[in-house]
Amino acid sequence: MFKELDKAEKGRVEYKRILGIVLGRMSKDRRQLVDAAFSLIDKDNDGVIDRDDIARAFESWKHPDAKSGKRRADDILHDVLEVLDNTTALHRGVKTDGRYTREEFASYFECISACTPSEEDFENAFTTLWRVDKSKLPLTEEKKVEKEAVKKVVETDEEQDE
Repeated sequence: MFKELDKAEKGRVEYKRILGIVLGRMSKDRRQLVDAAFSLIDKDNDGVIDRDDIARAFESWKHPDAKSGKRRADDILHDVLEVLDNTTALHRGVKTDGRYTREEFASYFECISACTPSEEDFENAFTTLWRVDKSKLPLTEEKKVEKEAVKKVVETDEEQDE
């Protein structure tokens, strides 16, 4: 089994490969939301964000647990940053310096995506907590196919009503 996972024959299996096998890959629609959030956070467009950038961008007080009073917004932000640090450390193989690339940010959301089966819940998290405007995102192929299927159903329904 190890040989099958170690395609490059390096004598080790990278964390990202294991994560992809165990959790599955994030859909293109979800990845688009993650990339949009990263772009909003990365104000200088250098491809790297840090803990302070995330703290300014992440609206933890809008999190359902904060709104219900179940948890404090500061604690939610702390947990996000801690898990992001841990995910990044596993991704790099060394302790993080509090700076994250787009891929490291996306690796964190691979885990979140795997634990969020509802497309609507995942999208709501990005539109609410990260202020991603979905209407400004281009349609992915998955969304184009979905839109065409809905259009055909509507046209069929209209024809039957006539």
